[in-house]
Amino acid sequence: MSSLENYLNIHDLRRAAKRRAHRMVFDYIDGGADDEVTLGRNTNAFNDYDLPFKVLVGADDIDMSTTLLGEKIDVPFFASSSDALVALVDIAPTLLELVGVPVPREVQGKSLEPLMRGTETKWRDALFLENNMTIQNYPRIEGVRTQRWKYVRCFDRAKDQDYEDMLLASINGEQPVYEELFDLKNDPAEIQNLVSDPARGEILESLRARNAVLVKQFRGQDPLKTYIETTTYE
Repeated sequence: MSSLENYLNIHDLRRAAKRRAHRMVFDYIDGGADDEVTLGRNTNAFNDYDLPFKVLVGADDIDMSTTLLGEKIDVPFFASSSDALVALVDIAPTLLELVGVPVPREVQGKSLEPLMRGTETKWRDALFLENNMTIQNYPRIEGVRTQRWKYVRCFDRAKDQDYEDMLLASINGEQPVYEELFDLKNDPAEIQNLVSDPARGEILESLRARNAVLVKQFRGQDPLKTYIETTTYE
């Protein structure tokens, strides 16, 4: 299996796609999906670019600064050598704990302060993944990410509903139309989908079961609540 690092331009990627994709699928996409005007515009746009080599360029002037709330900070916001599984929802409880504000019980994330300080702490062994933003043809997905495995379930866009109803769709029995399983240790670029590999059947079933637990944990059966009840801050 070739690494993405071996592809230097769009033409390399096209040849690889032609080798791997079903001929009818490739011809449909390569032909511009019945719209030669769009194909021509895309081709002309890509002609101006090449994929960069995986080497350091211009490292003589290293800038580690970042911008927070419009102000430039000379060092990154925070850094840690931990390989723990963290998520965007962990940012809010981290900031609240760092400034001494109680974390509301409705907040689903965990404070990263113990990881930042190198303190030994019990941490999650899996992340729940989801996308329920259906604008711009984004598919509804949910899944589980562990240190080694990523499992993703994609749902039929024809069954999209109101946001609150979609949160409970899989809990109420809606099944995915497509699944993905990736071995992040041996395939970090997520090229080979192992969902149909009989040798990975046990892992697949365990992640399906874990997903069923996590989706109820984070979405629940109760009516959607988009506000925080805690109002007493010192």
